[in-house]
Amino acid sequence: NPRAGDTVLDACAAPGVKTIASYFLCKGECEIHAYDVDPNRLDRMKKMLKKYSVTNITVHRFDARKLELKVDYDKVLVDAPCTSSGMVPDSPDVKLRLSEEYIEKFAVLQREILDNLVKQLSEDSILVYSTCSIFPEEGEEQILFLKNKYNVDTVEVGIGEPSYLGKDIGVRFYPNKNNTIAMFISKIRLGS
Repeated sequence: NPRAGDTVLDACAAPGVKTIASYFLCKGECEIHAYDVDPNRLDRMKKMLKKYSVTNITVHRFDARKLELKVDYDKVLVDAPCTSSGMVPDSPDVKLRLSEEYIEKFAVLQREILDNLVKQLSEDSILVYSTCSIFPEEGEEQILFLKNKYNVDTVEVGIGEPSYLGKDIGVRFYPNKNNTIAMFISKIRLGS
């Protein structure tokens, strides 16, 4: 929910759809810093930004697991790399890649990104974490990890179905209920 005047960090930004949506939601009156580690995806992002005449967005190639925040961000988006298991209805071939090791690989990556960013949040920051995964290892378990390690609270998302562990952890979307891909979303801030 970016607003005019916000400073926004999109930590896993490419190819940039959510970055561009954020820009238009704040009517171009916010400062957005977009980071991604993949140079090919960043090239696609830069083309999309140009196509939609988007300004006020700085694009950087950097790994979010090592990112040092030099700005107090109002909003932080972590749409983390994941197994894409929520895409199975649209891309059945995703099932061919799924294994315990594959899930664990992404769960570790997500945890490292979140661990790095949450410990640097400013008091008023809101962090949105999302994945297009059906697995709790890539959703609810990540939020439980943060709650156990840091003084963080979840913020009501306001849409979606209760997560596997309830709305106080996050929400889920399901193809059969919400006419979307399957995904997990949670919103957190530092606890009071």
